[in-house]
Amino acid sequence: VSTQSTGVCRTAQLQRAALDPLSDAARARFFVNVFNMQVLHAHTACGGVRDEAAHGQLLASARYLFDGALYSPADVWHGVLRGDERHLRFAADARKRRRVIPAAAREPLLSLALTRGTLGDSPPLLPLGAGDVSTGLFVVAQAFAYDHVRVDRAANELLLPAWLDEVLVDFGATRREQLKSLARLVTDREAKAFITLRAGQLAVRFVPCARWDRPFSLFMEWVPEDRDFFIG
Repeated sequence: VSTQSTGVCRTAQLQRAALDPLSDAARARFFVNVFNMQVLHAHTACGGVRDEAAHGQLLASARYLFDGALYSPADVWHGVLRGDERHLRFAADARKRRRVIPAAAREPLLSLALTRGTLGDSPPLLPLGAGDVSTGLFVVAQAFAYDHVRVDRAANELLLPAWLDEVLVDFGATRREQLKSLARLVTDREAKAFITLRAGQLAVRFVPCARWDRPFSLFMEWVPEDRDFFIG
């Protein structure tokens, strides 16, 4: 089956999706899967992207028609899943606005389950199914931290992918709370303790993706191995 016909088939199925009966948690899972499908479909159709600007354009322009409205990946991520008013460009669309996940039901770790179409700075892809996915979501977030969170002990800095700059606020009201939340995901005991104890003093350096050529991969069983989280 060609990529194009597969995409057409999937979007046709989406147009028949009934979202009203879904709980907030089920609706969040649905939109995570929609986002990942949109990004991978767009990357496949356009041959991938080579920089952050092109990726941002993809998030804003690649849209699926379902639920009676057009949704871009940016609409899904920042509007529906995060409820960020700056990204609710569809504020006048009552149908899209009522799909926004209520604040009490939002899960910051969902942002770590969203692929960017590359392993350069995103987690392996985890399709979210029915039922309790909290364990799988936490494990894939740990895999993300394993690959992309580093500590520069000499500079007293925490190095994070640049795209986290916009969503780190979801992990806590203060920088200290945000870093302690991220520390929960770090599997290395020394690094976890270092980040937790110095969460109020660590500076954060957001690092742009340097490897847009690394293709995404599906999340399979993941077992952390010994790895140095420290640089410098």
